[in-house]
Amino acid sequence: MRFALARCLGLLPLALAQLTACHRSEPYAKPLLPVRVQSVAPAGPRGAVRYSGRFEAQTQVTLAFKVGGYVSGIALVPQGGSERRLVQAGDEVHTGEVLATIRKSDYSTRLDELRGARDNARAAAMNAKLDLDRATRLLQQNAIPQAQFDSIKARHDSLAGEARAAEARVGQASISLSDTELRSPLTGIVLHRAIEVGDLVSPGATGFIVADTNTMKVVFGVPDSVQIAIRNGMPVAIHTEALPRREFRGVISKIAAKADEKSRAFDIEATVDNKDQALKVGMIATAELVGTVSQSPAVVPLSAVIKVPDKKDTFAVFVVSENAGASVARIRPVLLGEMLRNDVTITQGLTAGEAVVVRGATIVHDGDRVAVVP
Repeated sequence: MRFALARCLGLLPLALAQLTACHRSEPYAKPLLPVRVQSVAPAGPRGAVRYSGRFEAQTQVTLAFKVGGYVSGIALVPQGGSERRLVQAGDEVHTGEVLATIRKSDYSTRLDELRGARDNARAAAMNAKLDLDRATRLLQQNAIPQAQFDSIKARHDSLAGEARAAEARVGQASISLSDTELRSPLTGIVLHRAIEVGDLVSPGATGFIVADTNTMKVVFGVPDSVQIAIRNGMPVAIHTEALPRREFRGVISKIAAKADEKSRAFDIEATVDNKDQALKVGMIATAELVGTVSQSPAVVPLSAVIKVPDKKDTFAVFVVSENAGASVARIRPVLLGEMLRNDVTITQGLTAGEAVVVRGATIVHDGDRVAVVP
């Protein structure tokens, strides 16, 4: 019994030594996070800055009816040979052309009625004028009392006022009759027709939308760092995917003084000549500003951009750099610009040539060592 106890006590130092050796083993090494990186590219060649926008007509008018009623007719246009069809979107119209007509019988009947009332009022006023003239002469001869003269004059003034009111009602009815015709105020293209023959429309109802597309405008948004460098009259190169081989030249014609509350971008308008009607309303445009800022914004894929935790409306990317032979990802706050398909411009925070994480950005933390994979 004593021998067994002594043997156990002799083995105790050996066990303690082995346990100490276990505690002296290598510390746990966190595996490297695999990420894919991409070099930051400039937004455009030669310092150009590109922004996405849309084409709109320089002048666009919504034509609405001033009077209500049934639509009795819509303008016709030729359609091959002797056939004709109703005017529709895409057709050309001219200044003063009647595009639609409200049934006129209701308004012409009312006009005739008011004209009759006006003629009666005129006749009554003329008789009252003759009575007033006679009363004036009799009063001068002291043949009638002053009270009788005042009564005759009051009647004359009342009938004369009714005649003027009747004349005004006839004039208003004439205007309403002319308003049964909806005319185009400009020469341009029909963008939309909202009515059909037989529709019952009310005053203020939209009939057509027409636009002068000989001059178009491109509307796009820019950040404040670019807005302060833009001036009216500045040239703009404009492209559209619908016409990939053409470049359109425009000039800045309007600069918003207030940023959009949601996008925080300033709307810019550029005017473009379109006499050949190649550009259509609604086409997507790319506006290229040259020499507006000292440093071109960078372009990165959308997958590289993350939201900064605990900071509202703040975005960042992870920039990968070498540190003591290891690749380390560092978070970098950035300011976003315009969308370019699946990319986004960075107006502040990055320079061309830096390597950013484009895949794996959502699992990386600031200061993490990463393994760059192809």
